[in-house]
Amino acid sequence: MEKKNNAYYAPGKLLITGEYLVLYGAEALAIPVRFGQHLTVNPSDKNTLFWKSYNSQRDTWFSAEFSVPETMLLQTTDSAKAIYLQELLKAAGIEQQLQQGAVVETRLEFSKEWGLGSSSTLTALVAEWLGVDALKLHFKTSNGSGYDVAVASENSSLVYRLIEGAPQVNCVDWTPPFSGNIFFVHLNKKQVSRDEVKDFKARFNPLFNKQKIARVSQITQDILNCSSLSLFNALLHEHENVLAEVLQVAPIHQELFSDYQGGVIKSLGAWGGDFALVTGNSTDEAYFHEKGYSTVVSWEDMVFHPGLVKKQGAFPR
Repeated sequence: MEKKNNAYYAPGKLLITGEYLVLYGAEALAIPVRFGQHLTVNPSDKNTLFWKSYNSQRDTWFSAEFSVPETMLLQTTDSAKAIYLQELLKAAGIEQQLQQGAVVETRLEFSKEWGLGSSSTLTALVAEWLGVDALKLHFKTSNGSGYDVAVASENSSLVYRLIEGAPQVNCVDWTPPFSGNIFFVHLNKKQVSRDEVKDFKARFNPLFNKQKIARVSQITQDILNCSSLSLFNALLHEHENVLAEVLQVAPIHQELFSDYQGGVIKSLGAWGGDFALVTGNSTDEAYFHEKGYSTVVSWEDMVFHPGLVKKQGAFPR
């Protein structure tokens, strides 16, 4: 998380290992990406909180106005989003902390369809602005594991684990020596994480899957220590098979890309949408373009590196 006067920034994320099973104690490896969300707060002469959100094209995609300090919704362009925002702000204690009017603007650096964490970065930004614990705020307002909020708050790759519901965050420096052989492909489909998590929790029995949870944790540790692309491929392949058995869903390599010969394709986050991690070389990227997957991003262009300075961009007026 970065702060500059009344401006804040949080990076998006990708979940490399532990999807779904992180909810039940599996160790998960997550990384920050170069694309994030900005938030600025400025005083207003009007005794309301006016909220305006811009997308990556700098077009307004949401706005709302609330009374101060009661945070009653006065007007909005999207009632469902406004109610979610209202709940988030109230859970963060805004009624006790904001006693005068303000204008808040947010701006995404990535498409909302990419699944890089528009909600988790927002939670981290609101928590930083109002001076509350980001993970505690997350658990008040979301059914997810919280790994994404941890990444947004820490600006770091990390191993995340829930132990009896309590988050354990271990920041790590993970840049594999074969990162030049890793790229990310957007699957042209957005998954709603909240719905996916709810569905998974309804049908998953952790008592019957203790060994799989433990195996995914071990794969996470093995990947952290892996220096060989061939071993990395083998670990990703095993991870996909474990999750496929748990979810009773075919891995995307098998379902969508059975003729891909370049390396391994692994789902990231909620299966069936958002980004996939792919191993191969630069010539293998053409395979995905030919199949109609236009968003192919290299490791170098995707991953937030230590020491990378984010500039606070000017907001459109």
